[in-house]
Amino acid sequence: MAESEGLLNKLIPYKECFSVFFVEKAVFDGEYKTYRGVFIKTKENSWKIIYETKPVFKIVVTGDTIQLGYEGEDSEIFDRREYKNPILEILFHLENPEKIFEFKPLGKDAFLLIPKGDLANYIRRGKLFLRNGKPYIIEIESGEDNRVTILLENIVPQCD
Repeated sequence: MAESEGLLNKLIPYKECFSVFFVEKAVFDGEYKTYRGVFIKTKENSWKIIYETKPVFKIVVTGDTIQLGYEGEDSEIFDRREYKNPILEILFHLENPEKIFEFKPLGKDAFLLIPKGDLANYIRRGKLFLRNGKPYIIEIESGEDNRVTILLENIVPQCD
């Protein structure tokens, strides 16, 4: 376990601020959807997720507040502790995934993800696949027919 933790600490080398371009493929109750987006962590320790939908869907997290909605419409505001969304929690913890998952090696570039804490109520298990030592694919299952695959296309330093 200690060996995998050392590796995981180096997965996202940009601790202060970074952007992750991703593709989210989801199957819920037999319905298949694909979304493209970007996850941005800022210097102020706030996060933005922008989905390339029409209109654009944005999620902005500052402190304990989540604001979300479609561009041009009124946003909804939630307390982060009350808004349970496993995809958001995974994105929020890309730089420190050991806080929400226990890792069991499945091979050189793959790990079984065992959710910790509240996340275990929403996710049954997951897998993390690496490419060139960086996170590449995160697969999670929450039920018999509920699966999400997050393909991390590009992780870059970006400070606004």
